[in-house]
Order: sequence, then C-alpha cells, then structure tokens
Amino acid sequence: MQNNNTQLIEVFLDYATLPSLNYLINFASHKEDRETIRLFGLARFNISDEIIDSYPQGKLHFVPVNVSKLEDFKSKFKQILEDNIPHKKVKLNFHFNLFHSLEMLTNMLGVLTNYLSDIVEVKLNFYDDGSEGIVSLYKLANTISKDELIYHIEHQKEQINQFLSSGKLEFSNSIVLRYLWGNLFSSHYHLIRSDYIKEEKLAPLQNAISSYQELEIDSFQRLSNEAKHFMFQLLQLDFNEISPLLSNKGKSFLFLGTTVNTDNLEITNFANKLHLDYLQQFISPDGKFYIGEYDNIYFKAHPNSKQVNKLISDNFKNIVILPNNIPMEILLFLGLNITMIGGFSSTLFFYLHPENIHHVIFMTEDKNKDKAYSLEIHYWLKQSLIGLGNINEQQAHEYTEIYNIH
Repeated sequence: MQNNNTQLIEVFLDYATLPSLNYLINFASHKEDRETIRLFGLARFNISDEIIDSYPQGKLHFVPVNVSKLEDFKSKFKQILEDNIPHKKVKLNFHFNLFHSLEMLTNMLGVLTNYLSDIVEVKLNFYDDGSEGIVSLYKLANTISKDELIYHIEHQKEQINQFLSSGKLEFSNSIVLRYLWGNLFSSHYHLIRSDYIKEEKLAPLQNAISSYQELEIDSFQRLSNEAKHFMFQLLQLDFNEISPLLSNKGKSFLFLGTTVNTDNLEITNFANKLHLDYLQQFISPDGKFYIGEYDNIYFKAHPNSKQVNKLISDNFKNIVILPNNIPMEILLFLGLNITMIGGFSSTLFFYLHPENIHHVIFMTEDKNKDKAYSLEIHYWLKQSLIGLGNINEQQAHEYTEIYNIH
C-alpha cells in the first residue's frame, strides 16, 4: 500500500527481448497492484488496449519505441510527471537495458531535471541485453590491467558525481561506466551470469557495483497460475495453439538462427544462405555436424531475421518452424521438449548444460576479428562460452568454415 502523499511510478524501457521479458514477468507477478503507475516503452512487445483499459485510468501506459524513436516515450513520461507532481511527491523506479543504459538514462534525466525537487526517491534497475554483458566483461578482464581498471573506475565516478549538475558526462571506458550508476542513484543489476564479475581481475569493479543478482531462467515457472495466464495475455499467446507443440515427445533437436542487423541486401542474402548450408550440415547423414536420428527437429529464427523462416520451410519439409511471436525462453519455460541445441551463437547457450549443446557457429573470423565490430563481438562471444565451459574449442566454428568442408 502506497503512502497517500506519494506516488510510485515504474518506467520500463527496452529495445530487445530478454530485458522486456523480465519486465513483463515483473508486471505479471505484481498484477494486483493497481496503485502504481507503470509506463512501458518496448520495441518487440505490445501491451494491448484491453489490458490497459482493465486498469484504472492513467495507471498503465504503453508507447512503442526503438533506438531512434524515443520522443513520444519522453513526452508521455513528462506528462505523467506533470499530472502527478502538483498533488503528490513522486518515487521513481526505472528499468533499463544495461547495454543502452547511458543513452536511456541520459534521455530520462533530461526530462527529470525540472522536477527533482518533487521527487523523493529514484531507483535504477539494469538488465543484461542478451549475451552482450557477459562478453563485455570477459573482454574487459582480458584486455586491460587491474591498474587501468582502477583508473577508469575512479575517473568515471568523478564524472558521474558531476553529471546531475553539469548535464555532461565524459567517459574513458563505456563498459566500466555502465556498472557505476550506483554513484548517481540507488542501482541494482540483473546479470545473465556473474562468473566474470567475480574474477580476481575484475575485483575492483565488483567492489564498485552497488548490488547485483543473476537473472533466473525459471522465473516464469515460479509465477502463480493466475500470473502465468496474465503473461499469456501480455504476450498475446493462445495456449491452445501451442499446446500440440508442447506435447511432442521423443528426442528433439533445435537449430537456432542468427541476424546480421543490416539493410544491405547482399549481406542479408548471404546470411540466409548460411542458414540453409549449415542446417544441411547438421541434419544430413554425410554432414560435418550430423546430429543423428531425432524424432523432432525445430528451427527458431532470430527476432530480427524472420524472413529466413520461409527459406527453411521451402527447403526442409520435415523441420518444424517455431512461432516468431514467442521468445525461445518462454517456449522452454512452458516445457518444450528439447534434447540438444545447436546452430548459430545465442544468449541461450549461456543457460544450457554442456551435454545439451551440439556445435555452435559464430559470425566471426579470428584472423579478421578487428576489422568490424560484429566480427569482434562474436569472437569474444566464442571465447566467453569456451571460458565458462559451456562448449569446448571443437564445438566452436567460424561461419566461413562451411566453405572449407569439401
């Protein structure tokens, strides 16, 4: 129960999948709270008008966003503040994508500046954007010395302490910066894995982080039945439509797709061909990565590369295409039977036991990893998965390897 003189406003902002899922699980687990004002800005999910209208007027808001489209979201946030501040003091609880935390926080602080005297509390929550957080920490631990790390921490603490008054923020290392927001407001971090933050090399950074926890892969399963039903409504899923999929028994293999995040048609077509060629190597008896006999073979496209589904269905008649609108994490939460997973690199591999991982394809070339950001990030993704013991070097393959098979 909230104090009659204060109003709690929760702000959820994300452009990806994993943080958004955790936001929606948070909402579902507190669905009976009809006093808190909630503002959602999501890129890959919608909150229906039906759900919004089921709450008291002005208590639930949704604005579609993307990386270059935040103005409507900022305007809605400003309107909510102005509607409430004349009558009550405000408590703010922000939920941000960790990878985009600097940009998101800067945008929200730009709105907050004129209202700080009426805001009695600000809390920040940051969520790993897929595997990027693990990869960045692994790279940090292996590319700078402890003395350099301490320098970056101290330098950026000073910058953060001046941020509110100056409105400017200079940073010497963007990775270090994102873990120091606790010097601005009370902050809590939700990490996919905390292995690397606990390494001796990163001890100064671990000591500087305000508080953190690991994201729980089974959080959906621990919801009440009523909250699970509400999650289905939030995700706009019909359980009857997917129940046949969940009832499949026997050995099942899942091939994961990837994305190249580009408008370049030539690169996109090449990536689509990679999916076809590599999938053939997994399911053909004479393929280099042959999986053996399975009762069910599934394909799951990356959310940004849905067009590859038609190519797969046209060329592989016995493969089941998993629904685009259901995140893989939710399908696993619901009990989709998967014996083995392989294909292109994914955050999902960080959650899996090594015995459930077949072979993994990385969109990188070791010898050319420094030529492009995408090549570099996938190189470090490979090294991270090997370093954590999820896969070994024999299971890790560069995407160009397919053309050296014969």
